[in-house]
Amino acid sequence: MFSMKKKLIKLTQDLVKIKSISSRIEELNQIIDFVSDYFSDSHWLTIKQFIFNNKPSIIISNHDWLENDVVMSWHLDVVPAGDDQFLGILAENKIFWRGAGDMKSGVAIMMYLMKELGDMKISQKVSLILTTDEEIWWFDGTEQLIKMWYRWDYILIPDSGTPINEIILKEKGILWLTVSAVWIACHSSRPREGKNAIEKILTFYHKIKKLLQNDDKLFQTENHRSTSVNLNVIEWGTALNTLPAAAQAKIDIRFTEEHKNLNHVKKIVEKVAIECECEIIWSLEAEMLFTDENDPQLQKYLQISKEILGDYCFFSQEHWGSDGRFFSEAGWKVILQKPTSWNTHGQEERVDTNDFEKLYSIYKNFILNYSRSN
Repeated sequence: MFSMKKKLIKLTQDLVKIKSISSRIEELNQIIDFVSDYFSDSHWLTIKQFIFNNKPSIIISNHDWLENDVVMSWHLDVVPAGDDQFLGILAENKIFWRGAGDMKSGVAIMMYLMKELGDMKISQKVSLILTTDEEIWWFDGTEQLIKMWYRWDYILIPDSGTPINEIILKEKGILWLTVSAVWIACHSSRPREGKNAIEKILTFYHKIKKLLQNDDKLFQTENHRSTSVNLNVIEWGTALNTLPAAAQAKIDIRFTEEHKNLNHVKKIVEKVAIECECEIIWSLEAEMLFTDENDPQLQKYLQISKEILGDYCFFSQEHWGSDGRFFSEAGWKVILQKPTSWNTHGQEERVDTNDFEKLYSIYKNFILNYSRSN
């Protein structure tokens, strides 16, 4: 008989070997079929599959309601890599290569646990949600499924913070925009006869940066998690000796709870655009993830984690974002915790198999002890 750890390693390796790159529809369907087959002998679970814009998703539940207590969720797609990166090699208690840490080890743990919970016939309503478009902006996976379902209370996602003792409750929101300006062209030797469109763009940029970005927090504190505003692309003019009549720039804003929410940030940007006589086009927007650590169930989750991992276990935060933002925006509480991993999306991506049973135990204990009355 295989131990639980060996079963989790084998399941992770099987998932890694499927080359489920976001753009390869055949492999995305293959890995969804693999998951479905894994639960085919679980008579107490319901399985539902969905497809949005050719991106398949699957939901496995221990009930047939639109209301859940706890959901385990994450993605099966990976970023592109060569064929040699899908071997799932095990060495020195680590599984190597594409998808090992992001995200298939976490998926394996959730699959194993969901199957066990189905056999236990527990009172808690639990679902496992797996999508295939997280690495390409998640609009045909998590976002679509949230629109279809009524309620989830707590969302467990094996992602973001590493090592395993970091429990992530906050991630930055995203706001990408293109700003354009038109002014008066003239020869560079006679600037008084024209007005430089680039200066409009720069004035706009510096104003929103001053209003949104706190340099003391962003650059001078140890945590340095604060709203950032970056001008990353700018286009203008056709000749070096001419003031350009038109200019365009792309700006990347990553915001935190210091600016309330997405709409609050957008209103600030829109007001400045009017003041600077610029036009803006939103190219991507996504709410930040924020879960209040004072929530009683969150405190219970932390205590369970400390009992399993030791006292050096804590709530933390990340700079980037994840699918969890969609759950957070809808009002549900998101908890991100994953097995310790290294070099995500890199040549030697790897995950520590010693953490597999630990995360399994944390999830299981939290779910079995969950009660809405608490």
